[in-house]
Amino acid sequence: MLAAERIYGDLKKAILRGEFLHVDYISPRDLNERFGWSLTPLREATRRLAGEGLLFIRPREGYRTFSQNEFDLHARYAMNLEVLKLALKRARSPTLLRGIRDAANQALSEEPDALIAVVEQLFLAIGGAVLSYEYWSTITGLNNRLYTARLAEAYVREDLAAEVHALLESAQSGVHLNLKKNIIAYHRSRMKQVRILADTIEKWAPFK
Repeated sequence: MLAAERIYGDLKKAILRGEFLHVDYISPRDLNERFGWSLTPLREATRRLAGEGLLFIRPREGYRTFSQNEFDLHARYAMNLEVLKLALKRARSPTLLRGIRDAANQALSEEPDALIAVVEQLFLAIGGAVLSYEYWSTITGLNNRLYTARLAEAYVREDLAAEVHALLESAQSGVHLNLKKNIIAYHRSRMKQVRILADTIEKWAPFK
């Protein structure tokens, strides 16, 4: 079990950091030859990652990671924005505030991984404050598929840390309208830069 969890974690990290961006498809057997991992936990790991939305199946070939082109990035940011706006309308305030406190308790530094963790936790707190599990589940999947783009943001956006701080502060204020405005601004600014983000991913992946 420990080996299976380690392989799952290592494979997920490799996917999120763009290590398979230029690979046509991934199969457990290829991964076995490349990393020396056992086939049984590899098959389990690829199935789990497909369930999380990080891989999709190509019949008779194996798995592929999701593309990071500008059109797909725009769609993901746009979808994330719309889901968050809907969730904010339906969020239960006490539950949302508890989730925001959890996000605020994370060590906020200038490192991209730390900033991404705060953004992910905040957006999950919004989705988790709605009675329906579908919001949380959808945001979880989009967090996964936007992770590589959020790493690229560190190369593109000089004000990244300030933006995350502003999001967190507006969330902690308890005024949903302020939080909504900041979430809209956060996403729209990135939707305008999807071509630059896609080019950055193409150039710099895998991110270290």
